[in-house]
Amino acid sequence: MWTEEHRDWTKVKYDSLEDGTAFPKDFMWGVATASHQIEGGNTNNWSAFEPRSKSKQLSGEACDHWNRRTDDIGLFTDNIDTSGD
Repeated sequence: MWTEEHRDWTKVKYDSLEDGTAFPKDFMWGVATASHQIEGGNTNNWSAFEPRSKSKQLSGEACDHWNRRTDDIGLFTDNIDTSGD
């Protein structure tokens, strides 16, 4: 059976992330989600594909973002550091 690569994160050097030099000052971050991954319980082309995939891993239930979206957005907007603005 196919297995995915797993990294030993204890050996990764995070110095440039911690000191702020990893990305330019004007670097713009973005995020994305896929409904199948965060809502759960979907029936679509991905759920049809999963049982035939190499790993046979099924996504099943997810974090119910659709019903918790207001709380989810609050979790990251409440933690945005605006002290440098």
